[in-house]
Amino acid sequence: MIMLITHSYSYLIKINQLISQVRCGIICCDQNSSKGAKLMINEPEKWSSIEDIASHLKVHKDTVRNWIRQGEIPVHKVGRQYRFRISEVDEWVISGKSARIAD
Repeated sequence: MIMLITHSYSYLIKINQLISQVRCGIICCDQNSSKGAKLMINEPEKWSSIEDIASHLKVHKDTVRNWIRQGEIPVHKVGRQYRFRISEVDEWVISGKSARIAD
């Protein structure tokens, strides 16, 4: 009986850890699978530099720096450096907020 309780408790801990990872976006569930729901592990998105974002958007680095100074582009400051998540920058472009800068 004690072994069964211990075994069940360890499963509850594992389930709780999986739920936490799903909430944090580390694991997502693909419900469109033909064989039922599948868990997929997402790699955390890597941080990008000003140069990476300039290349991604096909603009000059100074343009990205101007957007940072104006507070237009989504950016995170890490120490003295600026870092970006490409997904956030892409959402910013898709939302149309980037087009308002040129006006």
